[in-house]
Formats: sequence, structure tokens, C-alpha cells
Amino acid sequence: MKKIPTAMAIVASVVLLGSVAVLSPLNRAYAHTFKGDENVAFLSMVQQIKTETSLAGNNTSDKDIANHHLEHAAEALTNATLKEISEKNQRIATDLPANIEQLKTMINSSNATTEDINSQVQQISGLLDEAVQVRIDPAQVTNSTVQALVVASMLNEALEHYGEAIGFEGNMTNMSTMIPSGQHGMAMHSTSNASNIQANSTGASNTGATKIVSVPNYQSAVAFSEKALNLYQQIKAKAQPGKENAIRALDSSFPAFIKAIKDKAQAMQVVSLAHLRIHPNLMEAYNLKLAT
Repeated sequence: MKKIPTAMAIVASVVLLGSVAVLSPLNRAYAHTFKGDENVAFLSMVQQIKTETSLAGNNTSDKDIANHHLEHAAEALTNATLKEISEKNQRIATDLPANIEQLKTMINSSNATTEDINSQVQQISGLLDEAVQVRIDPAQVTNSTVQALVVASMLNEALEHYGEAIGFEGNMTNMSTMIPSGQHGMAMHSTSNASNIQANSTGASNTGATKIVSVPNYQSAVAFSEKALNLYQQIKAKAQPGKENAIRALDSSFPAFIKAIKDKAQAMQVVSLAHLRIHPNLMEAYNLKLAT
């Protein structure tokens, strides 16, 4: 079974960043991975390509940025994935990489209009939707646990790209690696830990904001954070019964996460929102399991 990487640092009964939600009592901070499967990985890949090709289409005035997004889209579509699609529908497996390459050609050309490029982005999105239809059982596509795992995957994408955007020399998807040895039992938002984490970011400033060293990665971080919220809102009504507190916490934490990224917040603030407020409440609301 495929493990969906989602670092989870949870401190017993701690209130973070002004949140009124109290997390479940777990003893110490650790990094975890959620149990997932190939369906979650495939659906996450679809969202990655849709997001990156859309960003490419929105950045035609800067070909370097647009091509950066297209490179990420192409990387997400692996040969193994294309083989899986071809077993169900050869046309889609052939047309999907060809259309991504065509989008690249159009963006790098001076002849394509904005309408042409937008149409090409929509063509790719449509092919991805077709791929989902032929590749995944409809019951899995609408399964709330599967959907919640895709949300968690989008959060990780946002964290990875934000780390690249600010030049962070570490793994923002694994909070345990960001805490100095011997300090895992301390409050994760302490001043000393925030300083230690921020020192690893080459773009750190002294004003509380963070300098962006990679614009395309910053754009991706914003887009994936917004994608996570959008997908969460689609499954909000599917939460487990009696999980109103978790839902309230998610309702406030997703916008706070997006705002932190848009405000170019320091690494620790962004990481804390994801790992200490969003992930544990996703677990609670949608019965997500940790991989052993």
C-alpha cells in the first residue's frame, strides 16, 4: 500500500496561534505518514498537473516562470502512470503528454493568443478528467477518506513549494526534522524554535516577513494551498458524525494557512498551521489512519 507522506507533529492539549481548538492528547511530536493507495496518488497527480498547467497559462508574459510550471506538470506525469492509463485507454495516454508539450510550444511561441492557451489548458484538464473516469472506480473518487487524503497531499505540495520559494534548507513536510534534537517536547511555536527554523531559510528577513527567492515556487505554494481549501470545502459535509469541533478548526485553519503563505510568513508559522492544526483535524473528521 502506498504511503502518502504527511508529517504530523501533534503536542498534547496545546493551543496554537490563537486557535481555540484543542488537539487530541498525544504525548510527543513525531512525523507520520498516512495510509493511502494508488487511487489517492493518481488523484493527487491529476490535481498537480491541473494546477501547474493553469499557472503556466497564467504566466505567458514570463516564459521562464511558465516553463517552470510546465516542467513540474510533466514531472508529475510519469511513464508508470502513462502505462496505467494506456491499459485502460491508449488515446488518453497518447494525447495527455502530447497536449502538455503542445501547451509548452504555444507558450514559447509568439503566435498563440491568450484564448488559444486557455483553451489548451482546458483541453489538458478534460483529458485528466477522462483519465480519472477510466482509471478509478467512481465509488473511490467520491469516497470521503480518499478525498481527504488528496487534500492532505495538496497541503504537502504547498509546503514543499513554499520551502523552495523561501530557500528553506530542510523538509517542511516533516516537522520533526525542523525541531532541534532534544526539543521535541517543547511547544512547537516557541520563539527559540521559530528562530532555529528561520535560520535555515536563505530568504529570511528581520521584519517577520520572508523574502521570496523563487517566484514560480511561491505561485505554486499559493495555488496548492487554495486547491486544498477548495477540495476540503467539497467534502466538508461528508465528515464523520459528531466531529463538529474538528470541522470548526478546519474552517478557520485553511484560510489562516493560505493567508500565512500569501503574507510570506516565516517557515515555522506556515508549518505549524499545516501540521498542528489542519492535519490532525483532518484525521479526526475523516477517520484517516496512520501508516505503521
